[in-house]
Amino acid sequence: MVSKRRELIQRWFDGYRDWTPGSCAAYRTPDCPHVVVGVHAPTPWSPEETTWFFEQWDGISKSATFEVHDWLEDEEENKVAIWVSLHQTFQDHLDIMPYNGTYAMIFFFNETQDRFTKFVEFVDNENTANILGKVNSARAKLSKGPLEYPKGTALCDTKY
Repeated sequence: MVSKRRELIQRWFDGYRDWTPGSCAAYRTPDCPHVVVGVHAPTPWSPEETTWFFEQWDGISKSATFEVHDWLEDEEENKVAIWVSLHQTFQDHLDIMPYNGTYAMIFFFNETQDRFTKFVEFVDNENTANILGKVNSARAKLSKGPLEYPKGTALCDTKY
């Protein structure tokens, strides 16, 4: 039998197939931090900041799918750690090649396991710059400025 935690993560993944900015903050409690761990110090983003960041991808991102390589569920602590590959595609008219990256994520759950109370994302320090560069390249094609980050922080240096 599949756990409620696993079902919720799968619904979250499914929300990225037809990507919207709200997909990123779906299923989070109102105070759920999104802790991004990468090149710079961990930076907690609120659900609103996460949505705001990904709103900048609107009209650029087409779809994202996840392939789970490993799954560790901790029933006592009510959390799940996963290792995934992300396959991101972009709107066809932008002529940008897909992105593939590997991430580790930890999801913490509320008591009823229908919401995330904390989401920790470990970004690929080398490769994440590629997806950010692709998004910035698309933004330039659309006559938009480069990505801005919540609280003025950057995930990593973008290369493109």
